[in-house]
Amino acid sequence: MSTVEEEDGLVIREQFSYFTKPKVQCRITITQSAVSVENLSTRLLERIDATDIIGCHCMRPKGAPGHAADDAPRPTAEFRGTQPRELDAYICIYAYTCKKRSDGAAAHFKRRSHIFRVGKKATYEANLRLAAFWRTLVLCVARGVRLSKATLAQAAHVADLIPSRKPMLILINPKSGPGHALQVFRQRVLPILSESDVAHDVVVTSRAGEARQLAAEQDLGQWSAVVIVSGDGLLYEVYNGIMSRPDWDAWVDFPVALVPAGSGNGMAASVAHACGLLPAFLQNPVLTSSLGLAKRLELAMDLMMVQTETEELVGFLSLGWGLLADIDIESERLRVLGGARFSLWAAARVLTLRTYRGRIHYLSGQEEVVRPGDERRVERPRLERAVTIEGSSSEVVGRKRPASESVTGQGDGDAADDGVFQELMLDQVPTPDMQARRHRLSSARDERPPIKLGIPSLDQPPPDTWSCIEGEFVLVYGSLPSHISGDMHLNPGARLDDGLLHLHVIRAGATRAQVFQYLLGLGDGRLTELSFVEVYPVRAVRLVPETPSGYITLDGEVVHYGPVQAEVHRGLGRVLCPRMR
Repeated sequence: MSTVEEEDGLVIREQFSYFTKPKVQCRITITQSAVSVENLSTRLLERIDATDIIGCHCMRPKGAPGHAADDAPRPTAEFRGTQPRELDAYICIYAYTCKKRSDGAAAHFKRRSHIFRVGKKATYEANLRLAAFWRTLVLCVARGVRLSKATLAQAAHVADLIPSRKPMLILINPKSGPGHALQVFRQRVLPILSESDVAHDVVVTSRAGEARQLAAEQDLGQWSAVVIVSGDGLLYEVYNGIMSRPDWDAWVDFPVALVPAGSGNGMAASVAHACGLLPAFLQNPVLTSSLGLAKRLELAMDLMMVQTETEELVGFLSLGWGLLADIDIESERLRVLGGARFSLWAAARVLTLRTYRGRIHYLSGQEEVVRPGDERRVERPRLERAVTIEGSSSEVVGRKRPASESVTGQGDGDAADDGVFQELMLDQVPTPDMQARRHRLSSARDERPPIKLGIPSLDQPPPDTWSCIEGEFVLVYGSLPSHISGDMHLNPGARLDDGLLHLHVIRAGATRAQVFQYLLGLGDGRLTELSFVEVYPVRAVRLVPETPSGYITLDGEVVHYGPVQAEVHRGLGRVLCPRMR
């Protein structure tokens, strides 16, 4: 092994062999930005970018020392001439490469598993130590840990270079959307968590409001993030549970993540859009979002504090009155159809167009528009161990990848062969902290004063600096991020933390054809080109309905019908994402 300290960081090289071709040697080079693999026979060089790597495992053949079934017969079957040797250890690098379209946009992710033999030492234990050392180096590169000769020398154990992390809390609503959320988690999310060594607690909700109660009462310090496997409604519960806590101001920025498994998946689509991964998200939304759990990068996102006549709430997505709010709520009876319910009900509602009388008071946010590149992002590389944890309120979900699961893009050439075969033949070597749960129960957070509303309460008139629109409206709808569902691109120019609620207004007098044109435009975001659509970027808004009945929605959930106001708080929340733009 050679180690060279260069200006850009440490460069470490070692020679191994390919798992599929044990007689072919390769040279692995680790730098701060990538892992490079050179085939010493063909001199072909393959680069694995650090941003693509989600995990690395030490592997061993079944029957090797330390295996639970050591006395069992050793495997004798061969596959394409490949046979594990008892003294060898193995390194498996999991990477998801984002393939680009001709226009440079991210089209889809391709999975690659790179497996190498470590057999230079005379004993299996020595080879395993060397494999574990290189596993740590790969994870340091993937997690952004700076490597140097000094840090390697000062570490009591090389594994200490990887920061330990608390488990994630995963909330699954099995009845969201078409009712496939639990299946989505088991078959498509769990393999990503396993490959990236993400410890997790799983709670499968059984009733409405359960997530809200959990967020309000549990010690959130047990976890590093809350992951929603559902639609946007479950995240709405979590945030409003947090807001009901006496110490809400200490936890409102608790990291969240969304894996789309519901009817409306607006925040998941908005996160992908913010990362430049929207085409990949549309191709495979679950995979694109799940990679955010593995990479654990954070983006700041806006939240809005909302007041009605009966309660105070928090929202992260939208505030609606009129057509879109009616479609959202009245289409609930078609929930089994998933996202298609919105399209079907929208067609029906256009034929029976309604109007609503009232006033819109707003504080313009034009001067708050953020230039591209000014987004406030927080990048905190993280790592934790892959183990499913049993808790009193959690449903335990196994972590082993089913052999029957179809996984495309396993890898080709010398780097990898058939991924399912490799994982059946080789067992992951458990690390010490995979044997027990390591919770850090401290809930200490940075202290800061409670957030106060900067606008008058509902029983007071709006300030003179606010503008007012009065009349009859077909639609009044404001959204914080770019998307309000997976296929509804309301605000192409919106950013997660621009501090603005983007308010769309369609007044009475718009024809059915024009409204239908607006609904069709939600798919590609070309709404500002429509002359009958007024768009107002605002920092605060107050809606005062005068029509006696209707729906007002916050993040797709019904709130009290009557006067309501919202104030945007810029960058108050945190959401996990797979990579930065």
